[in-house]
Amino acid sequence: MSANAACRRGAVALFRLLALTLVMWLGGIPAMAQCSMCRTAAAAQGPHAMHAMNTAVLILLVPALGLFGGAFVLALWYGPRVDGEKPPWNKS
Repeated sequence: MSANAACRRGAVALFRLLALTLVMWLGGIPAMAQCSMCRTAAAAQGPHAMHAMNTAVLILLVPALGLFGGAFVLALWYGPRVDGEKPPWNKS
């Protein structure tokens, strides 16, 4: 397999992953980033508290996604190759 075909296949896989992520993210918007107990507690305190709770949940999601995303990138970068080839970004 040529390097060009491998890069193209990687780009297609990345596009599919981004499209799936976007669909899952847009599908989760109606959930408002809360469990039922959090929603009930915030609704009892008013709309300002509900908005603050949504914002807090999304802010706390950022470090978790950063850690998992970083671990995933490192696993792809330094992980073993099945075919023994070097990755496309490290052809030296």
